Amino acid sequence: MKKALGRIAAAAVVATVGLAVAPAPASAAGETLFVYVDEAWGGPGYKVTGALPDLAPHNINDKITSLKVQLGCWRLFADANYRGDSISYYTGWVQTNLGYDGLNDRVSSIKPC
Repeated sequence: MKKALGRIAAAAVVATVGLAVAPAPASAAGETLFVYVDEAWGGPGYKVTGALPDLAPHNINDKITSLKVQLGCWRLFADANYRGDSISYYTGWVQTNLGYDGLNDRVSSIKPC
């Protein structure tokens, strides 16, 4: 059974099971990042449209393996609250495995640059 793409939106956080959790602050208009739990955009995916200081409540802490930046600049951090190792990705960037950047299954917070 193919799972629908989950969504982490400015208005609410929605996981692949459709559970709404907490609001996330909005980013600049249209900035969008897609993150996936498996290599090469496989497994459950999530749409990020705002800052997320802690991924644990969204059940994707230390689970992100690949990404696609649809629009904007996004910074991923190894620790919650935008701390630890980090790297920025820009519009059009695709990464099949964050292990190449040392962040595979280590991302704990995300925010627009």
